[in-house]
Amino acid sequence: RRVLFRSAPSFEPPDDAKVDAVVEDLRDSYATLTVVADRSAELGDYAIISFRGYRADTGAAIDGAASERMPIVLGSERLIPGFEAQLVGAKVGDAVTVAVTFPQDYAEVALRGVEARFEVEVKDLRARVKPPLDDAFAQQVADVADVAGLRAEVLTRLRASAVERGRHEFADRRSEEHTSELQSRQYLVCRLLLEKK
Repeated sequence: RRVLFRSAPSFEPPDDAKVDAVVEDLRDSYATLTVVADRSAELGDYAIISFRGYRADTGAAIDGAASERMPIVLGSERLIPGFEAQLVGAKVGDAVTVAVTFPQDYAEVALRGVEARFEVEVKDLRARVKPPLDDAFAQQVADVADVAGLRAEVLTRLRASAVERGRHEFADRRSEEHTSELQSRQYLVCRLLLEKK
């Protein structure tokens, strides 16, 4: 007996852009933090800051809006929107006044929409430095001889992952088709039974 399916397994084969993205992710995961001494802060830098926050309207200190050593990544938007961007250009030891407005969906209801001023000091600044994409790096992250071998290994793994994902999607579609066919048959059986009564 031959079984025909309404659909067949399919997958999108990986391309050079996907290989490049994985290789860049690998470089990023092997990046090191290097002390920044010769330039000011840039987006993506890691900083240790101290700060104290005040209401802009009254000048009163905001409860809980202070820290002596808080690590942040400039541009990650982990703090109040706009806070980190105002530290770009600062150097270690600089005192910076940051003006922000707490967002309307801020967790503490009493601070929603409140304009604030933060007195910030940059205590430490480090840059994330990716390793060079060379044969030594390729050998460090995979059992390969060079960058071409690393790219080939990544492509092989991406293909295998795409095929596996395609198989799972096909199995899911087939299961849905089977369920749909079963429901149609049950409907027909019920209808025939009702008509016979």
